[in-house]
Amino acid sequence: MKAFAGWLAAVLFIVALQGSVMHFITINGVRPDLVLIFVLLSGVLYGRTQGLVVGFFCGLCVDLMNSGMFGFYTFAFMLVGILTGMAQKNVFEENFFLPFTMVAAASLTIKALWLLGIWTGGHRITAWGGLMADVFSSTVYNMVVTLPILFLFIKVKKLVNQ
Repeated sequence: MKAFAGWLAAVLFIVALQGSVMHFITINGVRPDLVLIFVLLSGVLYGRTQGLVVGFFCGLCVDLMNSGMFGFYTFAFMLVGILTGMAQKNVFEENFFLPFTMVAAASLTIKALWLLGIWTGGHRITAWGGLMADVFSSTVYNMVVTLPILFLFIKVKKLVNQ
């Protein structure tokens, strides 16, 4: 129960940080998706069950904060948590390349699915070039931010396991 409370506090902290502070570090209107990175690293470092639970609660919080397609982020983050958690047995904590590629793939996939959902929902998208630039720049930004968060995750995991 103590571990669940700690994870829940971490989820609420990351979601609050994403919703409040991250708009101060935008570059050309693009900001990193800390919640996605948090879910992905939870799955990679702690396994698919942990990734599923963290993905569910993170996605639910993001869905509650956003308007639009309710349930999209809950489903997407649960899927990210499960899929990255399945790779946990094959990932060494010293391997930094795999989390980068996973963040890139997850960022591109979630943004593409979101755009597809908006488009199929009847919204007109006129500036495809600008949207694609936003998708790719946010993916790169997520990859850059992943490294310090990965180091923090590894430090916390070592402290907890002592």
